[in-house]
Amino acid sequence: MLTPDLLNALKGYTAGMKSSVKLVLQTGEHPKREELVDFLTQFASASDRLSFEERDTPIRLRSPLSFMLEVDGEPNGIVFSGIPGGHEFSSLVLAVLHSSGTPLKLDGGIISMIANLKAELKFEVFVSLSCHNCPDVVQALNQFATLNPNISSEMIDGGLYPELIEQRNIQGVPSVYLNGEPLNLRDNNFHKPTINLNHNWQI
Repeated sequence: MLTPDLLNALKGYTAGMKSSVKLVLQTGEHPKREELVDFLTQFASASDRLSFEERDTPIRLRSPLSFMLEVDGEPNGIVFSGIPGGHEFSSLVLAVLHSSGTPLKLDGGIISMIANLKAELKFEVFVSLSCHNCPDVVQALNQFATLNPNISSEMIDGGLYPELIEQRNIQGVPSVYLNGEPLNLRDNNFHKPTINLNHNWQI
């Protein structure tokens, strides 16, 4: 799935990784699983600090198309449910780089606020791989997860989970849920949700 040019670019991006990152895929069967296994195998080949493993996790992930990031052997709260191609490829690349120690491009005040949140926050971000705005939201929440062990973020490719889309009556993407409840993105200005979190949760 990764072209030679894309793989070479990925090798360049990951050359400065400071920590080891493992892509852990939930076990099980799915028609798209082989495609995802091939994708993750190729992705992990880009660096000695990247690896890929298929196994059950202590907290079972959403489906056989779900994988999480482990940093130096520990889960860091970032999960992808689907094959992060298209616009979401950059979300996976940045998740790996930020998890491995690449500095975050967030305002210092936001970093401090997120790092000090005490509540457990579970984000689910429904996307489509052709959505131009979705990666901004996925990438912001993934950064939050790297800052605070109480925060988790899961990218969900809505095209692979039609029953879940119907169940939650999702009409467009990106659609974000926080602890099972829809979160208003306020015209995709992601500073607004961070302000709302600061207001509603104990620091």
